[in-house]
Amino acid sequence: MAGVVEKTIRIITRDGKEYELRRNHVNKIKYIKNLSELYKTDTFGIELDSAVFQKVYEFLVTQDKVDLDVDIDHSYDIRELYFSPEDIGWFRNYHLQDVIDLSNAANYLEYVYLLELCCKKLSLLLLHSNGTKEFDLY
Repeated sequence: MAGVVEKTIRIITRDGKEYELRRNHVNKIKYIKNLSELYKTDTFGIELDSAVFQKVYEFLVTQDKVDLDVDIDHSYDIRELYFSPEDIGWFRNYHLQDVIDLSNAANYLEYVYLLELCCKKLSLLLLHSNGTKEFDLY
């Protein structure tokens, strides 16, 4: 139908940068979905800097093709989630601290798929670290 405008949610980071999220994106992030349902508004501030949220946003709009219900039961089995090589490869340009920052952001936002993917990437980094000093810092 021509002329139909999809409703978006505006997210404002701690440092004032604004992002527009479409409804299908909002439905993947439990924290934002809950806020939008509870407060019936379309603008929310979050306690994340834009440097971190930008990475979350990029993953959300370019990479996340998984139709995962944000109201997933906490008893789900991680072994039932499949991470494509492209999903894991998305992290190739990120350093350890970036992955940790992303996992913290995904946890704060209750973005289940990104959080599980970050944990998978961290486990792969640990597996291949061979006890390097980089991991000794954490």
